Amino acid sequence: MNRPSTNSYDLSPVDPTGNCLIAVLFVPFDHPLLDYSRCRYWRRDLSGKGKKPKVTQADEYAVIYLLPEPARSYQLDLRLQVENAFGLTGRPQSKTPPHITLKYPFEADDPAEVEQALEEFAASASPAPWVIRGFNHFTGPDYYVIFMEVIPTPAVRAAHAALLERLRRFPGMQWDQFDGADLHYHATISYSGLTDANFAAVWSFINSRQAPDFDLYFDNLALLKINGDIHIVYKAFELTGGANG
Repeated sequence: MNRPSTNSYDLSPVDPTGNCLIAVLFVPFDHPLLDYSRCRYWRRDLSGKGKKPKVTQADEYAVIYLLPEPARSYQLDLRLQVENAFGLTGRPQSKTPPHITLKYPFEADDPAEVEQALEEFAASASPAPWVIRGFNHFTGPDYYVIFMEVIPTPAVRAAHAALLERLRRFPGMQWDQFDGADLHYHATISYSGLTDANFAAVWSFINSRQAPDFDLYFDNLALLKINGDIHIVYKAFELTGGANG
């Protein structure tokens, strides 16, 4: 199995636009209907007695694996076909680089420490094989996701566990219920705009296409910066070491 070169990853950034809760600029801080905790991208700074709370923007990041070619182009093409065929609305999925999530979103004012941890891990971890085979889906109450099925080897799970262990050293790190090396790895094709009414049709449409069949290596990490609907590859790392962890 030939490994793709680093040049096969698309690391080009996209200019971020938009902010969260612009309305807070026009609503009194003590307004009873304003709940800052419900917005993921803003938080209240309550420091300073007798002062109005200050709203500050916290940057949000995730850790991902970047799909190489030809899997990258396959995923991009198929998800755009689905969006165009069904007029799906919601977050523009085409603005998210094709990837597999390794650490779900967390906030950080300064990502330097996380960046250093990822760099150190990449320098010590060996590439490990995993494959993409066919389609699968998650469904729940008002929750639908269609994706390419990713099948890891034990070496991938071991490397992922070592990565998460490094990130757990940061006391302020936020953890999602799916942050773990037992993750059901997947590369999303469609979720924005999927409903009970259209899911069966979209699922049938996707399964009428040639199923993905890619032999890959878990050989890179990327720190993804999240700004609303725009996801930017902040920095990418190639796994070059001889041992995990």
